[in-house]
Amino acid sequence: MAERVFINQGCTFLDYVGIRLSRGVMVGPKATFITIGHPVDPQERRRFLTGAPINVAENVWIGAGAMILPGVSIGRDAVVAAGAVVAEDVPARSLVAGPKAAVRREW
Repeated sequence: MAERVFINQGCTFLDYVGIRLSRGVMVGPKATFITIGHPVDPQERRRFLTGAPINVAENVWIGAGAMILPGVSIGRDAVVAAGAVVAEDVPARSLVAGPKAAVRREW
């Protein structure tokens, strides 16, 4: 973890392959980071685990209750709204929100 990272209370880090929080990241209460999953194929589901790292760039703000899923990269100066479920990469200098986080605006 880098300098000046703030992690609020009640957060969950379910780490299998790596979570990187860069300088100046702020994480709201009850945010969840998950780097582990399982295959979709029912035959493989109980035998294998999958995973991908999470990378959070500098000066990112992650709102309360947000969930960051495996393989996601969040770009510098981005904001993840409270309660967002982030399943895809977040561009730098953008705000994502919603039950399946989508870019709402960029600056």
